[in-house]
Amino acid sequence: MDDSGVAEHGLRRRIWLGGMGVGLLVLVIVVSQVSGRLTDDSHQLALGGDFLPAYAAGTLVRQGRATDVYQPAAVEQIERKVAADARLAPLPYYGPYLNPPFFAAFYAPLAALPYRAAAMLWLAFNLLGLCAAIILMRRMLAPTDGWRTWGLVPLLLCISMPFWQAICHLQNTCLSLALLCGVVGLWRSPIGNWRAVAAGSLSGLLIYKPQIACLIAVSLFVTLGWRALLGFATTTGTLLGLTLWKLPGAMSAYLFKLPTLLRQIQERPQYNWGRQPTLMGFWRLLIQGHSGGPAHGAVMMLCGLSIALFAVVWIASVIIYVRNSDPRLAALFEPEPQGRRPLAGGVRSRTNSSQHVSLDRLIAMTITCMPLLMPYYMDYDLLLLAIPAVLLAKEWMESAQIPRGIDRSLPWAWPGLILILYVNPGLSGASRLNLAAPLLALVAGLMIIRCIRVDCSQIARRSEQRSLQAAA
Repeated sequence: MDDSGVAEHGLRRRIWLGGMGVGLLVLVIVVSQVSGRLTDDSHQLALGGDFLPAYAAGTLVRQGRATDVYQPAAVEQIERKVAADARLAPLPYYGPYLNPPFFAAFYAPLAALPYRAAAMLWLAFNLLGLCAAIILMRRMLAPTDGWRTWGLVPLLLCISMPFWQAICHLQNTCLSLALLCGVVGLWRSPIGNWRAVAAGSLSGLLIYKPQIACLIAVSLFVTLGWRALLGFATTTGTLLGLTLWKLPGAMSAYLFKLPTLLRQIQERPQYNWGRQPTLMGFWRLLIQGHSGGPAHGAVMMLCGLSIALFAVVWIASVIIYVRNSDPRLAALFEPEPQGRRPLAGGVRSRTNSSQHVSLDRLIAMTITCMPLLMPYYMDYDLLLLAIPAVLLAKEWMESAQIPRGIDRSLPWAWPGLILILYVNPGLSGASRLNLAAPLLALVAGLMIIRCIRVDCSQIARRSEQRSLQAAA
């Protein structure tokens, strides 16, 4: 369909107006911040606080001290020296490096450059990743959609708080977004079985952030079959083998030290739990406040129950999807009438529009639920929610109908989540409320209901058709 169908209920026009209004405000803030820094006589660089540990880890790898990457004292020593030499703005604390060792080796070439040059190069690399992600998300929409539709993708991305957090901290979120867009593009591709291997292989690169890779890998396996698992295992096995060969002892140090490093960060009294849009962040801040130390028993109990609830619902949604889409599993639940044989060849490509919508809803639900099912997930990684937003917009445009029922709540829930992210770090720092987590839970709950609803309706239609065939 063309753009006219979207304009019928004016939703796109309202998004443009709201996006441009917020964009103008963001532009004013950015220009004022840049102007203030340019007129600062100290010429201190206040960009890239999260890039400093990565730069220090790359430096240690270049020095042949890969096992010291997870020694906080060794990393902090290099960070302080780099901060003094590069005239960086003072940091509240010098954090440890938390990614796997093979990703520290990825930063090693950048560590050969002066810090400011490396930071600018890493910024350019992130912006290239953002451009690649925009192109891939544009391809998720219909080819006939005009610029008034796909132009919302770069607009809403560039005005979002997660984007500016990732850019200002020089995080790797744009790289994660580009990789995940590539995985989703292959996931939805109707071209042969090779897509399962390719999607699994590409998803293996996301293992540098396990909190992102886990649910994606599981969903790929249950929807695309063993080929996706083969691709994922090939990539992760290759990365593991190279790490054990080139960086001996670094992987064991990472696995052994990571839980301790996370506790040291999160148990600081000045740690802002509002930066964690997770269920742990919500309960910890609500019950325990800003006090340091380990989490109370009540926090752990409520967090465990909440995660378990979302995990059960997510698993049930995946089972419903597989039951509906895999002919072999469907035969176990609903036996075929005599004389009919199930299709061979494993999980089949979705060939009709309802099955394609079902897959898109499963992907969108999985990405939206990731922060709620992980114990550690930073707010800048919420930029990945752009993918389910694009898939949701695509479905609405193809249906050419005004959103009804649960869908009428999503145009309010999504903007509410986007807007609260602008103020949530400051609000949670001054109070005991982390509003990002409940709003994210609301959006995820609506996405789960949509996913289950379309699959259950397909199961009901298929059962009715089989009953009629059996009677005939």
